[in-house]
Amino acid sequence: MVSTRTATADDAATLATLAAATFALACPPGTAQEHIDAFIAEHFTFDRFTGYLADPGRALRLLVDDDDGTAIGYTMLVFGDPVDADVLAAVTHRPTAELSKLYVLPASHGAG
Repeated sequence: MVSTRTATADDAATLATLAAATFALACPPGTAQEHIDAFIAEHFTFDRFTGYLADPGRALRLLVDDDDGTAIGYTMLVFGDPVDADVLAAVTHRPTAELSKLYVLPASHGAG
């Protein structure tokens, strides 16, 4: 069984680890590993997640394996108007929330 919980400042390292372990799953086939590694090094650091967790315009949740308490995935919502002009024009209802990230460790894929 799994559950979700709101991520806290104490989860920054866990989130950075999850992000590094799952980001390549969202990359197009053939993406050079060096580009994936560079993106992870810049965007999925402890400090970056500390900032995300402190940002009132974001909500992060952890997916946790209830059997052992291990974090196996995470989500990030970003609140506020879209910054992309095309998206801003297409999304007319306000306020908005963007599902920015939704990642689960590969070993948990298809597990329900």
